[in-house]
Amino acid sequence: MSNPVNPGTNKVPQSLFPLSLKPSSPTSFPLAYGDNIWDVVHEGSSLAELTEAIGQFDQHTINELFAMLIIQLQQLIPPPETHVEFTDEFTEEFQ
Repeated sequence: MSNPVNPGTNKVPQSLFPLSLKPSSPTSFPLAYGDNIWDVVHEGSSLAELTEAIGQFDQHTINELFAMLIIQLQQLIPPPETHVEFTDEFTEEFQ
């Protein structure tokens, strides 16, 4: 389904460090930025099952894979037309 950027499961050495900025608002999450952010997909993991491969994937590729799977899932299971319809169906399960 996806091709790893590097088929090895050892992290690629990084010569650059991601940058993290603290927001001025204490209730906000920090902003993080970094090029070439990687994730290692290990054999036997759930992510390996989704990617159908092991190795190092860049985060953008993994995000695109998840987005594609979410779209496919939405097409298989259409949302209820109204909130009331959902509530009625959900309530029926417990009666």
